[in-house]
Amino acid sequence: FLLLSGASGSGKSSLARAGVLPSIMENELDEQVTEWRDVIATPLELGGDPLGGLVRRLAADDVLPELRGESDGLEDLIEGLRRDPALTIRLRVKDAFARAAKKRGGGVRVLLLLDQLEELFASTAVSAAVRTEFLTGIEALAGSGHVWVLATLRGDFWPQAQAHPVLVRLTSGHGLLPVLPPETDALRRLIEEPARL
Repeated sequence: FLLLSGASGSGKSSLARAGVLPSIMENELDEQVTEWRDVIATPLELGGDPLGGLVRRLAADDVLPELRGESDGLEDLIEGLRRDPALTIRLRVKDAFARAAKKRGGGVRVLLLLDQLEELFASTAVSAAVRTEFLTGIEALAGSGHVWVLATLRGDFWPQAQAHPVLVRLTSGHGLLPVLPPETDALRRLIEEPARL
């Protein structure tokens, strides 16, 4: 788990989407990983039930369809992540990754980019219970070793994020990278280079 936090306009989303995500997916040196798959979403894009929306995105045909299972559907998986995330990761999620690895002939990992994580705190549509449930699910996925999570958060929401025990655990150690606003030369390049191209 890595949280990029900085002021509005500091380039967090650009760094995550155009820098960190492709760098990880293209330059992973772990010989056990055959294929990276990615999911990019904001919390509000995941709908009124962000945990359920995330599981559905993860189970998409181009990400990890093995999550859908054979007999029990996604609703059971979502409910399992709500009730006992650790057990659900161990029984369902790790099994899905093992089946994907068998099909690909090597390890499969997912890079989950949660952009604009501040939506969890800013939107009145997200209750404290839903926020906790979603973040607990993210923590379980990140702890699985199969899902790497990259998130962005506006710096003015950092005090609210720090008040959440899950985010404190996830960002402890090397889990937080402050993103400074671009300096004048960098800002000029950010505007001029795309215009020139």
